[in-house]
Amino acid sequence: MSELHMMAAFAAQARGRRLKDMLGAAVCSAPPGGPGLVLGAGQDYQGSRGDEQTAWLTWCAQPGSVLLLVPPFRTGASYGPKNWGVADLEGAPTFPAPANGLLAQVAGEVKLLNSSAVPPFVIEDHTTASEELRLKHRYLDLRRPALAP
Repeated sequence: MSELHMMAAFAAQARGRRLKDMLGAAVCSAPPGGPGLVLGAGQDYQGSRGDEQTAWLTWCAQPGSVLLLVPPFRTGASYGPKNWGVADLEGAPTFPAPANGLLAQVAGEVKLLNSSAVPPFVIEDHTTASEELRLKHRYLDLRRPALAP
């Protein structure tokens, strides 16, 4: 990852301010221009407009771009470019916030809604996979950073 950013709404919260200062993250109100890691609160993303969610999802599709949504989340469905939801937050153990305020809740249950197979080769510029294997799975090979648009 080349850059660490934080969504503006998350950076305005007390926990976000502490993380921003501790990590030296830059604040952004829209997806950054290049690859990197962006931290944001799940409920802020869930409450954003569909076009804002589309912009973030488009940015996340680029190699090296990761959007990490941290709790809190709102229960219920989230409608936007990708429909998803938080099924249940009840039963999750809660802890008093430590002095740094970084841990307040741990998931009680995680449900895997969709799985994916392990790629047949590592998707990176300098791969040791044979040309035959890369051609067979060219849809994966085209995701290598050197070939991505």
